[in-house]
Amino acid sequence: MIRAIITGAVGLCGVLIATPAPATPRAPNILVIVVDDMNDWVGFAGGQAKTPNLDAAAARGMVFANMQAPATFCTPSRSALMTGSAPWRSGNYRNQPALATTPHLRTFADLLGSAGYAVFGTGKVFHHTAGYLDRRGYREWYLWNPQNRTRGWPLLPWGAGAPTPKRPVTRVPRYTGWPEFDTAELPDELESHMADSRAAAWAADKVGQAHDRPFLMTFGTYAPHKPNFVPKRYFDLYRSAPIRLPLVVPGDVSDLPGDMHKRPLCCVSPVKPTIGSGAWPAHKLIVENGDWGRAVHGYLAAISYADEQIGRVLRALEAGPNRDNTLVVFLSDNGYHLGEKDKWAKHSLWQRTTNIPFFILGPGVKAGRTTAPATLLDIMPTLLTAAGAPVPRWADGHDLTPILRSGLGNSHRRIVTAGNPGEWAVTDARYRYIRYLDGTEELYDRAVDPLEATNLAASGAHARVRRRLAAAIPRNPAREGPSPEVGTLRLVIEGETFRWEAANDPVDAEGGD
Repeated sequence: MIRAIITGAVGLCGVLIATPAPATPRAPNILVIVVDDMNDWVGFAGGQAKTPNLDAAAARGMVFANMQAPATFCTPSRSALMTGSAPWRSGNYRNQPALATTPHLRTFADLLGSAGYAVFGTGKVFHHTAGYLDRRGYREWYLWNPQNRTRGWPLLPWGAGAPTPKRPVTRVPRYTGWPEFDTAELPDELESHMADSRAAAWAADKVGQAHDRPFLMTFGTYAPHKPNFVPKRYFDLYRSAPIRLPLVVPGDVSDLPGDMHKRPLCCVSPVKPTIGSGAWPAHKLIVENGDWGRAVHGYLAAISYADEQIGRVLRALEAGPNRDNTLVVFLSDNGYHLGEKDKWAKHSLWQRTTNIPFFILGPGVKAGRTTAPATLLDIMPTLLTAAGAPVPRWADGHDLTPILRSGLGNSHRRIVTAGNPGEWAVTDARYRYIRYLDGTEELYDRAVDPLEATNLAASGAHARVRRRLAAAIPRNPAREGPSPEVGTLRLVIEGETFRWEAANDPVDAEGGD
């Protein structure tokens, strides 16, 4: 059960979509909270980030310490979360919009809407680029900027009308080659005008109300995704004590396949392989120019800002009529590097990218912590089972209900994460195995090497472990679907609706992820 207090304010501009027949009164309400690029620095995972709201909620629920993202890119991770279909089945490996590549797959929001739930959404739950928002099943979707409805429903929060400083603010974008790698302290009085703040106010109002049927609320924050432009008061939280920089093992990349300083692993894009990847020499330049601490400070501040917005929603839930019958799911789409293995951002097959903070709390959920391997693909079957709705045949995940009730899971389960097409990570309770497109490999024993500093792929003593994990790699994965990133799709906007069609010329997608 959830115990919290309301401070939210009413947002604006809900959009009427549909009103299905009521579901069974005994079905639980569901609140799904999604954050962007938050790694395991949160307080409840033992990190230095100040996250009192998340920590308090996690203490009442089941924390999954080995929750893995299904993909190393934002879009496929979120598409897999919402549809329950793995990238190797859907073909969504990078930034393909699921509505264009797999329109036959329905989201859990759509399925719950058909099961009688009142479905609400706001913030970055789907990818933030225009044309990526799947509104099927939603009764209302709130946009902080109403004008976005006629622009393909983009969710990017730094557009016209949002508080933002003159960019670039720091030198970091120059090192990474991507304008979004930036940090700034905004005036505190602008906080209520920020996109995440507005979305939180709207979500808090909805979850605090009585509804005539069970509801699903999907609420997402853009923070702590770059750029880390958040109010000064969140930076102030980290001024009283020295900030701990990530531990980077000297020579860590020396035993990796190829040369990390010439060919970055798990590059962002086949079109622009290093721009925006945060790969070498970005970390070297950030450190040499004295900007490492400032960038880490900004990331921590953004985590705390996201925590406060989440707290507003949880307090409203606790203060209202729905506190005793609501499942709360908290997750990030990916982790994030801040210098580990000479890398910034994500898009790697290492633990820093794929491991994400995650917990579930609510009726029937035992409080505790499990190290059983799990994946975001498990969310769809878990939520549909809780709602008494059928799980579709395309769902690739496992129902987590037995773990939620007992805290005990399958320690032998192997979890697959997709990188670029043909590149994979396989994780179990102890080891991580990585295979790249050229067949080169990595293997880590995380029980003795949590930083994944020693590559054991060539170790004869670990050959059996390597073969066992490698056997979980999909044998006939789906081909990569069409994408605006490589110019094979074009978005056509028609009033407040949009559609995708084939394109002949490359199209630049808004915002890199």
